[in-house]
Amino acid sequence: MTIRRIKPLDFSLEETRELLDIMHTFQATGPEGRDGERLRSRLDSYHQVADARREALRAHLEMAEHFAASLRREPPDRD
Repeated sequence: MTIRRIKPLDFSLEETRELLDIMHTFQATGPEGRDGERLRSRLDSYHQVADARREALRAHLEMAEHFAASLRREPPDRD
């Protein structure tokens, strides 16, 4: 389930693996566990990247919606 939610954000296989490892470690040991500060920093970095990519996807979706709506309103040009 988690991988399906990560995939649209276009993380590489290596990034996905690291992100899943970080999440698993936090679930197993909590954020106070060994290397907690380093892992929290990496997780925060992924969070920032995910937010930026989500906004880019939102902008692309908005452009696609406007284009699709224009196709419904306007007949195609004859060339």
